[in-house]
Amino acid sequence: MASPDIATNWKKVKELSACIGDYTWTAWDYLGEAGIGIVTYDGRLRFAKPYPAYLAYCGDFDITGYRRSMSYLHEIVFALRKTPYIAVQLPKHYGKEPMCTPWSFSVTVSSWTWKGQEGKNCLVEIYSDAPEVKLFVNGESVGRKPAGEEQDYRTLFDTAYVSGKIKATAYYEDGTTAHYSLRTAKDEEALCLLPDRVKLGKDELVYVAVELRDREETLQTAADRKICLRVERVGHMQGFGSANPVSEENFFDESRTTYYGRAMAVIRSGEDSGTIRLTAWADEAEEVSIEIEVE
Repeated sequence: MASPDIATNWKKVKELSACIGDYTWTAWDYLGEAGIGIVTYDGRLRFAKPYPAYLAYCGDFDITGYRRSMSYLHEIVFALRKTPYIAVQLPKHYGKEPMCTPWSFSVTVSSWTWKGQEGKNCLVEIYSDAPEVKLFVNGESVGRKPAGEEQDYRTLFDTAYVSGKIKATAYYEDGTTAHYSLRTAKDEEALCLLPDRVKLGKDELVYVAVELRDREETLQTAADRKICLRVERVGHMQGFGSANPVSEENFFDESRTTYYGRAMAVIRSGEDSGTIRLTAWADEAEEVSIEIEVE
């Protein structure tokens, strides 16, 4: 099944006793079939997007391994998550008619940081299996709406963007509630290097998330910039990329522009034991370094 049809198709799966399994195209984004999942707003539906689109952009996980909004909707449809989830459609697209392919999902980011968009309207999506959900912006209610299976687990609120905090509350029939919130990132940004492990063997890979966060560790999704990396001692760069589906940057360069605040570096250890030292820097952000032990 394609992501936009997940709720409808899952109803059929539950009703058909002879159905033994299902799958969604696709779990992980990939190179090729360029742009089959990219949404356009120019009035033209194009299954293949022009250069420099190079990713399919239809996965639950982006090419660097981060979960996209659709994966949380799938998790809720499959009854694996009770906490609601907030995904915000880009304010710059408000009022425009999206042109989607069968593999497209709404263009959303789980963020309440939209620099330069103050006072402009946007659509806030809440995913939940609860019968009703309510949205709060800076403590004030935007409204309470039906949710759950009858709404295909996805409810939309139309509201103006103001910095601060938004919260979704899900209301269940037994009187229990569940909550999910987002905060606006502060203007200052710090580079963060987050390896998936700090020890590895010889000739092995370590995946290092490169992120822009404020002092409270909120992801800064509205201040993308080019990050430069330097690998020293007993390792070397295997690849450096982001989830941006439209880019001319090279996976083998030692610099990369973040995409909604994130990028991913892949470092390979050599044949010698010791430490890998990874250093990152960018304009308006202090240099930061980490060390990874090679046993």
